Amino acid sequence: MPAQRQSLPALSNYLMMPFIQPFESGNPHFHIFQILNGDALKERFPKDIPGQRIVAREALADGPIQGDTPEVFFANRFSFMNKNYGVSKEEYEAKTLAEYQKIQQIPSDAFVFLWFEDDVFCQLNCWFVAALLWYGNHRGPCYLVRPRKHSHLGFGGLNEIELLDLYQKGTLLLNLAKLSSLWNRVQAGHALSVLRYAESMSRDYPFIAPAVEAYFAAKPNIDDPGRPVKVLRQIIADLGTDSFSEVFLEFCKREPIYGYGDLQVRNLMSKIE
Repeated sequence: MPAQRQSLPALSNYLMMPFIQPFESGNPHFHIFQILNGDALKERFPKDIPGQRIVAREALADGPIQGDTPEVFFANRFSFMNKNYGVSKEEYEAKTLAEYQKIQQIPSDAFVFLWFEDDVFCQLNCWFVAALLWYGNHRGPCYLVRPRKHSHLGFGGLNEIELLDLYQKGTLLLNLAKLSSLWNRVQAGHALSVLRYAESMSRDYPFIAPAVEAYFAAKPNIDDPGRPVKVLRQIIADLGTDSFSEVFLEFCKREPIYGYGDLQVRNLMSKIE
């Protein structure tokens, strides 16, 4: 994904530069894009942070991610979201597809900031966005903005001043090509191969391998319902209740690595007998 998989240019061709405030450069032609993982962050995003906001409205950690072309991929995603969450075609096109089309139209030399946390939910979306950017020939500076400490609250536990500080200390991504390749490997579904590849990136991105491991551990098979379902069963037994609010809160505390929202956890609980 996407359709045409050209060979990747050497990283020496990748534009590398220290972080500067684009809006302080004096160049009115700077393009700045803030790609946010969800509407919750958009609603509280500091007005002092410049650039066009784009929301990655997907939950790629949940459901199929196969598709050799963007058309097939998004058709598969819509089918899943419609069946499991009642999302209409009009809603998916307006709220999800439209945002990803904006990403594909970002100028190749633009400043791009990726606001994604370390959990599975965020990381799957981040790797996909990286693939869209790379195969869209984006070679401008791209920065990763993430909370300094991973927790189930993520960006939601930070105020505007703290969010602005994170933006000003964004980390330049030197391996956008490798993140794109990681997405392709995750799509192929070979867990051990993907994990080895993720571990090779651990020096620069130590949070990726744990996310990869947790993602594949969530996959159910004939003899194993997957790690999240097993944890939910244990929580229900420990609490002595299947009250959604109580179980959801406890799941977030025990498994912050997943970053699931209430919709994902509710869907998982519906599968528990």
